[in-house]
Amino acid sequence: RFRHFKVHDYSYSGLKNKSLINSFNKSLYSSLMGTSIKENLYNEVVSVANFENGNEQSKDIDITKDISSKNLSYVMIEYYTLISMACLYGGMIGIVAITKHMPSMCVNGKRTSISPISKFSTIISSVCASYIVNIIGLIILFIYTIFILRVDYGNNMLLVTTISFVGSFAGLSFGMFIGTLIRSKDSVKMGVILAITTMFCFFSGMMGITMKYTVDKNIPILNKLNPVNMITDGLYSLYYYTTNNRYFFNILSLVIFSAIFTLLSYILLRRQRYVSI
Repeated sequence: RFRHFKVHDYSYSGLKNKSLINSFNKSLYSSLMGTSIKENLYNEVVSVANFENGNEQSKDIDITKDISSKNLSYVMIEYYTLISMACLYGGMIGIVAITKHMPSMCVNGKRTSISPISKFSTIISSVCASYIVNIIGLIILFIYTIFILRVDYGNNMLLVTTISFVGSFAGLSFGMFIGTLIRSKDSVKMGVILAITTMFCFFSGMMGITMKYTVDKNIPILNKLNPVNMITDGLYSLYYYTTNNRYFFNILSLVIFSAIFTLLSYILLRRQRYVSI
């Protein structure tokens, strides 16, 4: 029956056959790797969801609806962390804004300290101007990612921009706090804010999504206080879950974070006294 069946050894049948097999192997390897990454990411998300829900099936959350292996996009997770990083980088603008009101740091600070306008009014005006600049930067970022990179943020674009704008103010307030706490050159303050922001991004999963889940499981308090994780986690909740309870919890956390550091910045700036200006 198999008398005329002939087996060919393609390993030595010529360059053409070798190229064909190599091409097939590469495409098969790429396909398997892509499937493996998605399946691993899916399993990680499901395990974390079960851990957070006490290993019980939640009635309000349908995990498989939004994060099936077919629909899960691990590229979107990288974009979420980038948005969070852009929000926290607004702290550099906050450092510049608050430094302008410090007489020991610049000439403008000396002028504003002896002006008849109250310090509270000048600080509020600087904060509002800095926040507008941050918002413009985020709008440009969204326009670029949507129309140039063709990133699909889903049907919750309004909620995505809302948490980004709130996170931008959180980054601004944190930058103002660093600016008032450290009495040194702007370059030193910028270095500190960049180092802290990078550390926050690392713990929230920017350099590897497994890091976020490792921190959430072993040191949950660390990410509870991490503003980058608050933004990223809020965006995750829109992508993974059918309810917005977790999203609004992160919004509230960012508002409290912003209020605390804004108040601390004002207190530190107001308590500064100078013998002469």
